[in-house]
Amino acid sequence: MADLEVIFGPPGTGKTTELGRIVGQCVTEDGSDSVVLCAFTKSAARELAGRDLGIPDGHIGTLHSLCYHALDTPPIAETTWKAWNEAYPVYEMSDDNAIDINEGGGQQRLPGDIALAEVNLLRQQMIPATAWPEYAQVFHHKWTDWKTQHHAIDFTDMIDHARQVVPIAPGHPQTLIVDEAQDLSLLQWDLLTRWARHVTRWIAAGDDDQALYNWCGGTFEPLLAAPSRRVLPQSYRVPFRIQQHAKRYTNGITHRESKTWAARPTAGICEAIWGRWRDGDAWIAQIQEWLTTTQDTVAILAPCSFMLTPTIRGLRAAGIPFSNRWRRRRRDWNPLHPPRRGVSTSQRLRDFLRPTDRLWTWQELSTWLPLIRTDGVLHHGAKARIALHADKTGVCTLADLAELLLPDAIDGALHDGLGWFEYQVLQSKAKSVAYPLRVLQRYNRNALSEEPRVSIGTAHSLKGGEADRVIFYTELSKAQQLALREGGSVTDDILRMLYVGSTRARHELYAVRETEENLPLGTMMHRESF
Repeated sequence: MADLEVIFGPPGTGKTTELGRIVGQCVTEDGSDSVVLCAFTKSAARELAGRDLGIPDGHIGTLHSLCYHALDTPPIAETTWKAWNEAYPVYEMSDDNAIDINEGGGQQRLPGDIALAEVNLLRQQMIPATAWPEYAQVFHHKWTDWKTQHHAIDFTDMIDHARQVVPIAPGHPQTLIVDEAQDLSLLQWDLLTRWARHVTRWIAAGDDDQALYNWCGGTFEPLLAAPSRRVLPQSYRVPFRIQQHAKRYTNGITHRESKTWAARPTAGICEAIWGRWRDGDAWIAQIQEWLTTTQDTVAILAPCSFMLTPTIRGLRAAGIPFSNRWRRRRRDWNPLHPPRRGVSTSQRLRDFLRPTDRLWTWQELSTWLPLIRTDGVLHHGAKARIALHADKTGVCTLADLAELLLPDAIDGALHDGLGWFEYQVLQSKAKSVAYPLRVLQRYNRNALSEEPRVSIGTAHSLKGGEADRVIFYTELSKAQQLALREGGSVTDDILRMLYVGSTRARHELYAVRETEENLPLGTMMHRESF
């Protein structure tokens, strides 16, 4: 069995680049099939896959995806949530369960979601079912019977079943590499340890100071116990003043690996701003100025998602594009991004604007015309005719349009553009159209399709991201404040979250806090810049 080699990657120290270097070396020496590379989250796996490392697609992905394909892609139990809800309404689930637990989601958690998450946590921690609370055992029995009836597995089964029937890593590699290892559960560590018996080299990359998934069973203890450990020494992201501030959080963590790493050779800006997350729209004018006068990226972070609501409201009112490319499932954080199903309002507006050198295609008409009122605009039967041709990409003629739209509507749509469109929008669609329309009016049509320069999300969600300027609402929720007083591992978790949020900044960090109360000892910032 290969001994575990640990690579600690503090923020911005090029952990992904280092893994790419190691993979390249292995491919050169042993061939492209010699390496399997897995990551904890889909976003990290996509980042690794995008590096063109020269290994087969089946040798890179999340640990769940590698196991899923090794098990011959069985049906996923979480996707049967509609039928489950009919059979067990008391354990109603949402469709948010049809995704990997590591990716999170934006819907309200229903009783079935909560019960399944609890059972998954117990299983990830490898606690015997006989030691579970009674309610968890009852749910688990019903859920297991359901999976058996439908010949399906759930996301935890992917790991658990692979432990039993996939003794060797997919592709029979010589080198096994796992990224974001600080967030692996005990169950996942057990699987990897079994796979490591059949490889000549086993590498785990991560950073215990950035461990944010204890809530779903994550443990970094194997990293700290590994016989071979090294730290990447140079950050290419975090400037000196921001590093010094961030270290105030790690200095308060009671259980960690001590690390020495150099900041980027620039001072940077780190300021305390006394304010409230409830007044998040107060930052809108400043964000507009940054976007207008620079090409910088901006990230707005908070400990909890509800703290971002006022800022989101302000961004929407101002027509500023924003997103969270690390959490696409959160529609409130990605209002311009294409949905999982159907056509986005942004796409409908882009289809209405069409290239100026031609008329609309049938397909384009089928997307934007449903937003428009019928009276005074469309001929009788126009919507039915458009629906028949909705899959056609051919351009309509003026004669076609004349059979669909009334003369005044054709003239308005062709010559008055967005002004006509906004006037004709159905009242039931006006709210969904308002924000992308404001984006168009403030910027241009490209702003509806390009990745925005403004990111928004919790510190957890942007763990793998960065921005030139970061606005971080550091005020803790009441639950977090209470947890902070408990000390020990709970306090450590909160300090790690604050550390991760602070180290997303490449140039400027603005830590926003209402009061000086409840801050962990040694983390207080001053009003002036560092």
